Amino acid sequence: MTTSAGGGEDTANATVGTSRPNRHRTGEKATIPTEFSRYAVQSAVKTFEVLFAFRGADRPLAVPDVAQRLGMSRNQVYRCFKTLEAVGLVREGVRGFSLTEKLLELVPALESPSLLSVAAPLLVQLRNQTGETVNLCTPVGQDEVEIVASYPTLRSVGLLPRVGTRSYLHAGSVPKAVLAHLPAEAVERFLARLPSLPRYTDRTVIDPERLREELALTRERGYSISDQDFEEGARGVGVAILGPDGLPVGGLSVGGPAERLDDAALERYADLAMATAAAISRRLGYLPGRTTGCGGPPGEGAVTAS
Repeated sequence: MTTSAGGGEDTANATVGTSRPNRHRTGEKATIPTEFSRYAVQSAVKTFEVLFAFRGADRPLAVPDVAQRLGMSRNQVYRCFKTLEAVGLVREGVRGFSLTEKLLELVPALESPSLLSVAAPLLVQLRNQTGETVNLCTPVGQDEVEIVASYPTLRSVGLLPRVGTRSYLHAGSVPKAVLAHLPAEAVERFLARLPSLPRYTDRTVIDPERLREELALTRERGYSISDQDFEEGARGVGVAILGPDGLPVGGLSVGGPAERLDDAALERYADLAMATAAAISRRLGYLPGRTTGCGGPPGEGAVTAS
């Protein structure tokens, strides 16, 4: 285990992300820039105005309500809804019109912010909440993860991992969290290789059945535990960060010396880590309930990170 003097200085340089202003609030009509107005199809513009009426809605939309808010006739609004229904974007029910999951097909095409720019402020917050070292990792190929940012402990003694360190998915908190949320066939393919992979410490699990059971527990509770299976004297918790398709795009960990991180501390830090990972996943475009991996979203039901 490496020791470090705490001081609160961040050693990772995060890419600064820029957010685009929300120019289209609920019920607000779209304004077409002059340079585009001569080409715009007015009926299409009205249809998109009706679509954007769903912003902030927590229930199906009724034609009379939308017509009043947008200053359109009920007939216009109904025709717009039926147009959206024809292409599968909304469905009509007894209480009005609702959005469908077809809209999610557009999510991967969005200009996505970088993981580091989104995660950095939340990881600093997590480090400040726990006082322990916080790492951000991303997958490398199919079998490894790499530390891409590290926020050092605020305590006089703690972990000081090196950015760029890689590890296979069977040892360490983030590697096991990522593995637990991969598709079942990818997990089984990795487990088949397990006996030939390195044993980092005498606690590294290289038995496929034991690791399979640990992965199931990780998916059930939402986080993994590393108990000196990657580095002697180090314990920590790890949580996967999910992208729009529900697959891991990375993971975060909170770790420290084994003598300081007892089971109660790990459980406390796990709650904070899950909330942080859930917040990062949402900002990257992940929608709860949409997953193509083995498990559901880490941190659902946990306290929401601000």
